[in-house]
Amino acid sequence: MFYRAVRERLTPQFANHTRRFFASFDKDPYAVLGVSKTADDQEIKKKYRDLAKKYHPDVNKAADARDKFTEISAAYEILSNAEKRRQYDTFGTVGEDFGRGGPSAGGAGGPGGFGHPFGGAGFSAEDIFGELFGAGKRGKRASAGGRPGSGAANGMSGGPVPGNDIQMSIHIPFMEAVHGSTRDVSVNSKASCTTCSGSGAKPGTSAKTCPECKGSGRVIFQSGFFSFENVCSRCGGSGQTIANPCVTCSGSGRMEQTKTITITVPQGVDNGVTLRIPNKGEAGIRGGPSGHLYVDIRVDPDPFFRREGADVHTDVHLSLVEALLGGNVTIPTLSGEVELKIPEGVQHNDERVLRAKGIKRLHESGHGNHYVHFKVDLPSRLNAKQRELIEQFAAEGGERSSAKREGMFKTVFNKVKSFMDSKQKSSSSTGGSSS
Repeated sequence: MFYRAVRERLTPQFANHTRRFFASFDKDPYAVLGVSKTADDQEIKKKYRDLAKKYHPDVNKAADARDKFTEISAAYEILSNAEKRRQYDTFGTVGEDFGRGGPSAGGAGGPGGFGHPFGGAGFSAEDIFGELFGAGKRGKRASAGGRPGSGAANGMSGGPVPGNDIQMSIHIPFMEAVHGSTRDVSVNSKASCTTCSGSGAKPGTSAKTCPECKGSGRVIFQSGFFSFENVCSRCGGSGQTIANPCVTCSGSGRMEQTKTITITVPQGVDNGVTLRIPNKGEAGIRGGPSGHLYVDIRVDPDPFFRREGADVHTDVHLSLVEALLGGNVTIPTLSGEVELKIPEGVQHNDERVLRAKGIKRLHESGHGNHYVHFKVDLPSRLNAKQRELIEQFAAEGGERSSAKREGMFKTVFNKVKSFMDSKQKSSSSTGGSSS
């Protein structure tokens, strides 16, 4: 049901009445909208939208709702127009041209030159009525979560209505996101009734044109100065009546169904990506197209790989001997195990970059890199022989000054530990400043 007056389909009688109402408007527009005199345009617009939805005659059946709605519109007409607002702030009133659709009227005038209160507002009457009745602008499809594809927009058209979209989420392993896959998902949906093929009528019969609305799905009635448009109560807006409804779907043309859909998970998909599978949503009504299926991807973390965009990071732990003498280690990569040569004297938190060994870039060419971070693990305890060797090593390096006081091993161990800690702090500081 739409408020036709504000959509520039005013009857001359209503236009004259509204012009007279606006011309005699003597209330404080700030008080009417409940805003301060310092309110900006966005605050005024938001307040007006809220009040317009609250007092719209199609929603509010109170006796004074229509006058209140017109009063709110008059106040907004003043405050949404910079020139009229300046006049009111200066003189406490507006000029005689207020409401006559002049150059500053805020929009094209309706019949009789009346400038409706929605012109120049940054939004249209369709926006407000879309919020009131779930209709939105014609031709648009919108669904929950802001996704395109809901069939609500055509609910009053009397013709085919697109099916609603379906949104779901799935969890996939890390390696599946890296390499891509195809998988089956189960979806609860409304499908076209197989008994009546979506017509809603019992097989062998058909729907008839509604005698009440003549197939338009809408009826119009006049109430005082207002003209209103309602969904036809006899056919529910479909424009057709069914004398013998289908027993399977009770005349709706659709039925609940759990279906299995095969989806393709592209290579390189990341956490939070949404896949769109066309025409796999709910079936349309009266021959309308099906909605779409939206699948939100949730990627489970991996115990070995860490992802940053198309790059992956892994830690490789080395013993003190491996760090000092070097050698070869076998590490896993996204494409299998590789043998990595460790140079002598590798330091804690040193890294090695395996170029183009990361994740394939989603919808792009090329791969990221694989960063290998070396972590040197110091022994927590030593046996007597190991201690002796470490002390000999320290002696060879001239570390003799502290031997008598606390032991040669403790001196070396503390120096190594202090060095490792300082390297780690330096690395953390560098990483923090770069972010």
